[in-house]
Amino acid sequence: MVYLDYNVIINVGKAKNKGFNSSFDYMRLNREKFCVSFVIIEEIVKSEKCNELIELVKEITSKCIWPSSNTGVEIKDISSIDQIVKNAMNYQTQDLVDANGELAHKVISQYRELNKINYSKEFGNINNLSRDELWSLKMVQDMMIAFQMDNVELKLLNFKEENVNKVSHVFTALKNVLNSCGYNFDTNIQTATSGIYDVTHMINARECSKFITCDKRLANRVDAIYYLLNIETEVVKMDDFAIQKNNETNKYDFKNEFQILDFLKTI
Repeated sequence: MVYLDYNVIINVGKAKNKGFNSSFDYMRLNREKFCVSFVIIEEIVKSEKCNELIELVKEITSKCIWPSSNTGVEIKDISSIDQIVKNAMNYQTQDLVDANGELAHKVISQYRELNKINYSKEFGNINNLSRDELWSLKMVQDMMIAFQMDNVELKLLNFKEENVNKVSHVFTALKNVLNSCGYNFDTNIQTATSGIYDVTHMINARECSKFITCDKRLANRVDAIYYLLNIETEVVKMDDFAIQKNNETNKYDFKNEFQILDFLKTI
C-alpha cells in the first residue's frame, strides 16, 4: 500500500477542482493501492473543506491505519474514518497541539542558536550530507547519547513486535535529534506545530511500501530515520515529480495534468 500524507490529499483535491479528472480517476480506479491514517483525518477535520476532503479520501483510498494498543497500528477499511471524524469533532486537541508546537520551536531554536557556530565550522550545510555522513556526525552522535539512543540496539529492533510506547519513544527521540542538529529543521512555529504530527506519520507509514508527501523537510527526515532503523518503506517526494512553485502566489501547485498522472503511475 501507498501512504498518502495530508498535503497530498489537499493537492489531489485542488487538481480535481481544476478539472484534472484523469489523475483523480486513476486514483479512484486504483484505490486499493492507497491508504491514509487516523491522524490525517484529524487534520482534515480542522479544514474549512472538511466534508469535501472526507468524501475525496473515501473515493481515492481503500484503507485507514488506526492506533493499536499493542504495536501501534492496525489497518481497517476506509469506512472506519466516519468514527474518526466523529471522535475528532468531539475531542478537539488543536489548542494542545499549538501549545506543544510553540514550546518545541522555542526550545529547539534556543539550542540551535547556541550551537550555530559549530554548524558552519564543522561540516557546512548539514542538509547536504548523505545519510551515512549524517548519522556518523559527531554532533548527531552526541545528541543520540543525550537522548539515550544506541545505534546498534536500534538496528536490532523489530518494530512490528515492539510495544507502541517504545516505538513512539524511538521515533520521537530521533526526530528531536535531527531537529536539534538543524537537519531539515522546523523553521517557524507553524512548521513546528505541524511537526507534532510527523512522528505519527512515521509510525503509520512504516506499514506501507511507500510514503508520499509534498513536504521536503518531512520527507528527508523520515528517509534518514527509516534508513537508520532499516525500515524498507520508500519515501517519495511528490513535488519532485508534479509540483512547482507559483512565484506570484508563493504557493505550490501542480505543473499539469499529465505530469500528475505520470507521477501516480510510477507508484
